Amino acid sequence: MLYKYMLAVIFARCRDSSGTVRARALSLLVQCMRSDNMVVCSLFNEIFVLNQQCSGNEKAFMNYKQIMVALEKKSAMNPLPGARVIIGEFKNLACDSKVNVRKAALQALESIMKLNRSWLTENILEMLGSTCRDPAVSVRKEMVQILSDLLQQYPDDKKLAKIWAKCVVPLVLDQEGKLQECVLKVMSLVIVDNLTEYSRQQDNIWYALPWQLLTYIVEFNLHVCFMKACEVWVKEKETRNSLVNDLCTHVGTENNTPAWIVLYCLSTQMDFKNPMFAVEYYRQTVTSNEGSVSLLVIVLEVLLSCCGNLPHHVQKDMLHELVDGLSNFSVQRELIRLNVEIAVQLTHHLVESKKEARKKVKSWTGDLLQVRCVSFFR
Repeated sequence: MLYKYMLAVIFARCRDSSGTVRARALSLLVQCMRSDNMVVCSLFNEIFVLNQQCSGNEKAFMNYKQIMVALEKKSAMNPLPGARVIIGEFKNLACDSKVNVRKAALQALESIMKLNRSWLTENILEMLGSTCRDPAVSVRKEMVQILSDLLQQYPDDKKLAKIWAKCVVPLVLDQEGKLQECVLKVMSLVIVDNLTEYSRQQDNIWYALPWQLLTYIVEFNLHVCFMKACEVWVKEKETRNSLVNDLCTHVGTENNTPAWIVLYCLSTQMDFKNPMFAVEYYRQTVTSNEGSVSLLVIVLEVLLSCCGNLPHHVQKDMLHELVDGLSNFSVQRELIRLNVEIAVQLTHHLVESKKEARKKVKSWTGDLLQVRCVSFFR
């Protein structure tokens, strides 16, 4: 019973008028929730796990005087507040005016959610996500770590994955360098390190997690953020040699779109030694009239970045196909620019000098203009 009263005193101090005391009380509660002491663990288990289904009339916080009176009377009453009351108080403290109080309250909420997954509600997740925009850098950094730790504990929670992608990934563009480093580290940990070939993904939640996150990154249109991350990873040589090959195994699967997004982001920063997969996919998609225009734009962007590494005969065939498509007006309007740019690049790769390349480009572009003009005036 003494343990309960000691905890009740700490809970009471979470409402102290001093910000320092509030922060210290919250920190003590976090330490208790993470403690190996069996008695303390059982008390928190009783509050947040066993009594979780209690009705709305939960016991409120007792103040210090009430606790002292109960101790003097040797009362048998339970001095500890109810789980929902505690969580409600911690949510309020997560918006406290003091930075240290906000950080400690967020850590306390994290500890509760690690004790019992059912407290990982949509309402709390939304609140945690909005805290990623806190004006204090230390709070934003703390939130990145908290959401990432929760994601690693509950990798199959789609709502958590969605909040992580929506709120953590954009912070890679934060003005604070230390925060950028933190985000890059967790992105590499939960996404890049778990990317593997398609055959190994089945029935493995850790290998499925990065594709869940990448799907949300595509949904929230966060390509720029991911490209920034790829730029740093490639520059610092943090990408493994097999990464591109692993990604290629996901092309044409349910992970097709996010796989192409990652390939596009990487292609702007590194050379693909064997880009035939892009040529084959483009030919197949154009021939069968499958795939969205937006996806074909991404595929062509990849081809534009790596067409110089194609075999000579493939470059020649590809140039003919592109120019022929432009001449026959079979290229969709959104793809014309990229078709022309790739054709120009291929022309430069197929000849020995820039002068000859300019002459060749002038020749086939002149033919294109002539065909279009004749078609227009008919």
